[in-house]
Amino acid sequence: MISNLGGRDGLKCLFGRIALNWGYVTSEQIEECVDEQERIRTESSGEKDVHVPPLGEMLVKKGHISWDRCEEILTFQEAMLSNKLKDGESSLGEMLMGQVALDKGLIEREQLESALSIQARDIEKGKYQRLGKIMMDLGYLTPENVLTLLSLQNRTLVICKNCGMKFNAEGFSKDKHFICKNCGSSLEICTDRNDVVADETLAFEILTPPEEDEPEPVDPAEE
Repeated sequence: MISNLGGRDGLKCLFGRIALNWGYVTSEQIEECVDEQERIRTESSGEKDVHVPPLGEMLVKKGHISWDRCEEILTFQEAMLSNKLKDGESSLGEMLMGQVALDKGLIEREQLESALSIQARDIEKGKYQRLGKIMMDLGYLTPENVLTLLSLQNRTLVICKNCGMKFNAEGFSKDKHFICKNCGSSLEICTDRNDVVADETLAFEILTPPEEDEPEPVDPAEE
């Protein structure tokens, strides 16, 4: 029996993101399952020992995905979670980028393993390099390849014009307000296609649109 196949966060849970990025399911199928989870919770409110199927199990029950693919996703998810990187945190997006690059035929498995080995070796020496940069340095990927892979993960390369820091921003949209974690200034899409290496990742940090300044009252005497 498979456990931990994804919780109520839907598109935000790791299992759901992997399944979506691998093309195994659609966002509509995920949302359908999340709605069903909420229906079960609502109808079972106050009851004890109510089983709300996790996302993966719900996707299987609705025929959107097979158990074999659930096993595949779960195995990769566990590998991602066990790959400790910078500051003791798991760089989930980086490993996902490597897997997507592999699935899209941009790199070979041996090349991905080589890049991950270099990254792990550098981390042991106290040096951190993003996986995309390593694969570009090795000649496995081009800057355009990296931007394409970011897009497939719903990420956009953005830059702070104030301090120059670059971020892979998840869910970036021009009608939302993203701020720099370093200086608090607004971020905008990076147009430099020669340097596509981000300093950090902003995952699920979409902020509300900035409030517009209220117009100053007009003195009737000046009209």
